[in-house]
Amino acid sequence: MLCLPRPLKQKIRAKRKAGHGICCLRTKPRLPYGEGMAKMMRKQSGFTLIEIAIVLVIIGLLLGGVLKGQELITSARVRNLISQQDGIKA
Repeated sequence: MLCLPRPLKQKIRAKRKAGHGICCLRTKPRLPYGEGMAKMMRKQSGFTLIEIAIVLVIIGLLLGGVLKGQELITSARVRNLISQQDGIKA
């Protein structure tokens, strides 16, 4: 026979006296946030559409900033070359 703690043995005896089989005895402790939440936390894998959309927006903003910065640098170089050329002409 298994060596069970006394409170567990008492629960088993009480269930048997009440006419229940041993199958309805809960041996796992209850979780503070409920079993449904525990199942949902175990099943969750991957990303939601909202999370993917937010990441795509952030990537788009970063790319837009980089491209605009490159455009500003290029236009500044063109303006500098034009001003140098005007200085040489004068």
